[in-house]
Amino acid sequence: MGWPAYLLGLAGMGFLWRLGRRAHPVALVPAVMVLANGALRAAQERYVLVAIPILFMGTALTIWKVLDWVRARGIAGAPAIAAPAVLGVLAIAWPLPEFLALRHSLALPDTRHLARRWINEKIGTDRPMAVELYGPVFQPDERAIVIWPFFATQVPLVRPAYHHEWLDGLQYYILSREISRRFEADSASYPTEVAYYGWIRTHAPVVWETDPRTSSGPEIEIRKIPDTVSTRAERDTLFARLEGVPTHINRLALWCVDSANLYGRLSRFDRAEEWARRGLMVDAYRLNPRLWGTLAYSLLNQNRFAEAESAAAHGIALAPGEGPLRLYHAMALAELGRKQDALQEYEMAFGITGDDRVILNIGAALSDLGRYEEAVTALSKVAPDSPQRGTARRDMAVILINHLNRPAEGVDALHEAASLITDPREAQALRDEAARIEALMRRDGAAVRGGK
Repeated sequence: MGWPAYLLGLAGMGFLWRLGRRAHPVALVPAVMVLANGALRAAQERYVLVAIPILFMGTALTIWKVLDWVRARGIAGAPAIAAPAVLGVLAIAWPLPEFLALRHSLALPDTRHLARRWINEKIGTDRPMAVELYGPVFQPDERAIVIWPFFATQVPLVRPAYHHEWLDGLQYYILSREISRRFEADSASYPTEVAYYGWIRTHAPVVWETDPRTSSGPEIEIRKIPDTVSTRAERDTLFARLEGVPTHINRLALWCVDSANLYGRLSRFDRAEEWARRGLMVDAYRLNPRLWGTLAYSLLNQNRFAEAESAAAHGIALAPGEGPLRLYHAMALAELGRKQDALQEYEMAFGITGDDRVILNIGAALSDLGRYEEAVTALSKVAPDSPQRGTARRDMAVILINHLNRPAEGVDALHEAASLITDPREAQALRDEAARIEALMRRDGAAVRGGK
């Protein structure tokens, strides 16, 4: 906007105020926005955008009032419009260089797009990384990332995240200087955050960074994190100190959920367990069921079935309608030999989710209980267009052939499964098995006829 237009706009707010009570709310908008933004520790230009159109109206109103003032003194013609014209030209020309520079900057490639492209070309999707806000955007299932928590105006709420010990296990850190710069501008108020970024700049070398001369947008650095940053004991001790009294902060708990899920996708279930337990220490009520589920899943994959059953049961107590919790509980119960209880939980999970994958578990549970006809009936409920149809037909064939002595139906199920299974090797194995059983059936049929 520029200082001339800004000052004229403020004067215009005075003229606007004098127009009467109906104009007062409009005149108050810039005053409130400017004063409120000025009260922030780190003022944000975007917060006053709503006031800019009104200030421009004030600028125009002030120029108009100057023209009225000149004419009221009997000045006419070109001299009358000279002063208002000079003010108008000054208001327009003053910010013009900055405006042109901004237009040029906006025409350059966006730094977030460049960073995303470099990451996709140079870093594997299974390389765990932390990404800050204002950095490149990725879908949750696109690669192994965790978004680092940040609040512009409520920094202390997520301050526990700003300790370098949490970077252990990650391989890259995508740093946005827009965030670190805010902390460094008031280092006395943010000593923890400044120390965090100081450690990163000292120990995590830059592997790529944006060039402000050839790109526009937030300045981004991609840094390689050392292989070893902290031990599990150090991390546990630190978090116990930071969250000795639960803070119940949702964003902090969500960071733990995301970290646990990241390591779970990478099959690093000990790390997933670590972060799930950490999130439960935050005790954010809305996220606790998810954290219990994540903990149960990570324990299942470590063959710690009793602990997994207990974790899932805790989650169910908080959210009995969560299908994944029911499923994990059932899986743990099955591994513990509690087959009937497992079947009931599988049925609950299917009733909640309607997921055909759960039908496969129900079929297996019924088969384990010796209820083979019911298992075949359950597996037959998988719809023909379901991705699980091939697996269901394969499991059904096993029961029909091995337990119900109905080989012909079993062979039909094997052929259908082979046509639906996407893995070529498994499909060929199913066809080979079907051919083997058909040969046995022909041989046994010939033997019977010969005996007659």
